[in-house]
Amino acid sequence: MHDGHWFVEFYAPWCGHCKKLQPTWDQVGALLADKASRVNVGRVDCTRFSEVAHKLSINGFPTIKYFRNGEEFTYEGDRSRDALIDYALKLEGPEIRLIPNSDIYARLYKEHYLKGGLFILISDDGESHLNVITQ
Repeated sequence: MHDGHWFVEFYAPWCGHCKKLQPTWDQVGALLADKASRVNVGRVDCTRFSEVAHKLSINGFPTIKYFRNGEEFTYEGDRSRDALIDYALKLEGPEIRLIPNSDIYARLYKEHYLKGGLFILISDDGESHLNVITQ
């Protein structure tokens, strides 16, 4: 889960909430695959892989986490199919990156502007704007 995008349910086979979520989770995986998404969907049985659960501080079931290139996000929203898919697609989107100098800006502009994939925010107070963007 250090590379790529992973949307993972951590569960226990005896957990009633996990059993209830399973059909929805299966639909989430199928629909994201149909959308040709970069998001990999998986499940981890924490009774079999307790060391993984411990390492990730999984304290209750089901716990749902999104991993983007090693960065971890815990999902705390509604457990409906549409809410889960919306969350995954939102996090799948492009990452926000700082452009440290004009040479890199010029290269990115040439590579991405004509494809419609470049958003630039120019500010003398980048930190406060990044806080707003990430919320």
